[in-house]
Amino acid sequence: MKTAILNVTNFVKKHDNIFAILLFFLATFGIVFSVNVTNSDEVWNFANLYKLYNGFEIYKDVNIIITPLFFYIGLIFFKILGSNILVFRLYHIIIMVSLYFTTYLLLKELKINKKIAIIIVLCFIIFEKYHLLTSQANYNTMALLFCVIGIYLYIKKCKYNWVIQGIILFLIFMTKQNIGVLYAIGLLVCTLLENNNLKEKIKKYIQELAVFMLFFMLMLFYFYKKNILIDFWNFAVLGIREFASKNVFIEISSMIIMIFFIIINIVLAVAFIKNKKVDKKQKKNILILESFSIPINLIAIPILNKMHFLLASYISVITFIYLISIMLKEIKFNNSKKIIKIILVIFSIFAISFSTYYFVEWLYLINNNPIVVDKHYKPFFGGIMLEDTKKSTDNVLNYVENNKNSVIILSPKAEIYAVLMNKNNGIFDLPLKGNLGKEGEKGLLEKIKNLHNTEILIEKSEDNMLWQESLIVREYIKKNMEKIGEIEEFDIYMKK
Repeated sequence: MKTAILNVTNFVKKHDNIFAILLFFLATFGIVFSVNVTNSDEVWNFANLYKLYNGFEIYKDVNIIITPLFFYIGLIFFKILGSNILVFRLYHIIIMVSLYFTTYLLLKELKINKKIAIIIVLCFIIFEKYHLLTSQANYNTMALLFCVIGIYLYIKKCKYNWVIQGIILFLIFMTKQNIGVLYAIGLLVCTLLENNNLKEKIKKYIQELAVFMLFFMLMLFYFYKKNILIDFWNFAVLGIREFASKNVFIEISSMIIMIFFIIINIVLAVAFIKNKKVDKKQKKNILILESFSIPINLIAIPILNKMHFLLASYISVITFIYLISIMLKEIKFNNSKKIIKIILVIFSIFAISFSTYYFVEWLYLINNNPIVVDKHYKPFFGGIMLEDTKKSTDNVLNYVENNKNSVIILSPKAEIYAVLMNKNNGIFDLPLKGNLGKEGEKGLLEKIKNLHNTEILIEKSEDNMLWQESLIVREYIKKNMEKIGEIEEFDIYMKK
């Protein structure tokens, strides 16, 4: 028995990366599958990807406001594995396992004990009730993944680092443009803090930007050939102004915690850089981590909710952990190795058990869920929809499909129906401020004014609207159109 345990231990030590990937997968897959299908970021992103899969053009037909890499890679998954929400969630698992594994590699590169590094990553996984996992596949987590890869490679000092960083910057920008800009700021600060003379620093940064610009110009040329360059500029550049100005939201508790990490990291970093006991390599790592973590905190602007807080503070938490690890190296604990092993085993068992429990529950629910046997709901195969939600959705779906008039559901909930009917109503399907292009709410209002023989469904109660929806457009509809009925949670107005 002891020999078997010893062999397993030696195998894990020798192949710790394989063990880490397997552990992170087992700790996440059940959580991801068990989330209910509902009106959320997941459905919006899935619906947009589903439209692209069915031939609609990004930016021109679908009001996507971020750079396209997340959707382009998602299309590959859909074409290979099928276009349903189960594949979309597999896509999310791959992104998240990659993020957690790269975090593990970064922690090891920072000379943090392997067992402690795995414990830290497991804490990242379960923190805030698995919030990053349950938020499902999105461009924010993919951009964060590329950020962590970039920081890891910067610290590792790979050959031709300026080429690598230029490519990483492009990948981040292509995934989400504002995070790309923040990474570029971190890259600039890192370069300026290096020991080279100013001329060498400027040369290096210009080289990194040159690599980025080469790929960026190729991307713009591709958009031009696809005849979507103007549409890209409309939604992903000009539309951002409205998004930033009309979508300000601050969760005070998250803001306080984020500011705490920024301040405590700066204080500790200054103290350690001045301390002669801290070696040059550690000081260099501190400067690199701080250079990236501080600007990346701005991910949380303008929407500082729990999701954006977790993304924005991710590198700051890693920086804090590294600073604490430097401090604790001066302290010796008795039986510390045994304690670390026990904690690792407990965390691993807990994470895998929790994920497995939710996976088994998902399997049970998927076999007893009404959307599985309904041909309309084929795109949502693998997802769970509550029975009341299914009945409500069926009623609205039947009303829209059997109506002699054109029907527009002016609500983010429209994305569910767009998927079910394989239709696309452009900005009407996701009428959120900041998702409407350069004309914003005024442009949406003009499109509604130009409709004829069209029924428009809006929420009965303003309280049920998302805070990003347009009250201006809602008031126009209520004052200038005739209410002709109700269906489920919607009032029906007629535009003749």
